[in-house]
Amino acid sequence: MSCTNVFTSSYSHILSHWEIVPSGHALDLSLAEAGFLLYTAYFVYPILTFIPARKYLLMTAATAGTMFSCYLLYVLKFVLGDFCIVCTSFHAVNFIMFYLSWKEFNTTTSDNIEKKLK
Repeated sequence: MSCTNVFTSSYSHILSHWEIVPSGHALDLSLAEAGFLLYTAYFVYPILTFIPARKYLLMTAATAGTMFSCYLLYVLKFVLGDFCIVCTSFHAVNFIMFYLSWKEFNTTTSDNIEKKLK
């Protein structure tokens, strides 16, 4: 049960691990940096009301985050054979954000349909 094993593995820089970008490339973000970008997007979502179709962007980001969390939980448990409370906590937050995004998406979609019917 060590977070160090997770943070020092090749999976901590997933794009270079998947050989999409070379190691050390500017786009080779660590999982922490990628998570920071995702959570910043969640944080500014309510402020950016001028973006068209923002609910679709939120739902896409939340779905991608949830799917990626499922992948990383698999890697954590079955590939690395480890447990990291920090990682697991962030994955739980991603699942909660997916649920909240789904509720937001359905609420705004239902409201738009009702407005069109009136």
